[in-house]
Amino acid sequence: MPQQFVADGIAYSIIADGTVKVVRGDTEYTGSIVIPSKVTNAGRTYIVSYIGTSAFSYCRKLTSVVIGSGITKICGDAFRECTALTAITIPASLKALEYYSFVNCTSLKSVTILNGVTEIGYGVFSGCTGLTTVKIPDSVKTIGNFAFSGCTALRTVSLSRTVESIADNAFPATVNIIRE
Repeated sequence: MPQQFVADGIAYSIIADGTVKVVRGDTEYTGSIVIPSKVTNAGRTYIVSYIGTSAFSYCRKLTSVVIGSGITKICGDAFRECTALTAITIPASLKALEYYSFVNCTSLKSVTILNGVTEIGYGVFSGCTGLTTVKIPDSVKTIGNFAFSGCTALRTVSLSRTVESIADNAFPATVNIIRE
């Protein structure tokens, strides 16, 4: 079993390469949290590589998250149904948003994806009914199936002409896609 520890209220697990991933803790996360790029435990400093599967899922009182630079991926269901989460900034170091990362985060209004992310996976923002603003950077090459399905407040999406693959059902039919 991997070694786990808690630092500043966030649970981590040491992985094979000597870095750590954020994992589901014993308590429900609430309010605002900062996921740092480095964390210290027992006198040793670890690089935080990624946010693991379901790490914050169903934390319905989590309102905001700051993700440290250096984190490279957000795994599936990581923030599933964090219904109080209102805004998120995806750092440039992050390459992949995996399946259902933010599914049903109904209070999420704004998503800022910094240049560096290459893939928005299956259903990542599906069911985010409060989402009104999304700007997709030049680095994104693929937008997966149902990535923004059920985002009923989303009207316009700005994305680069360099996006290579957009699944037919990535966006609701009511969304105006502006290619820049």
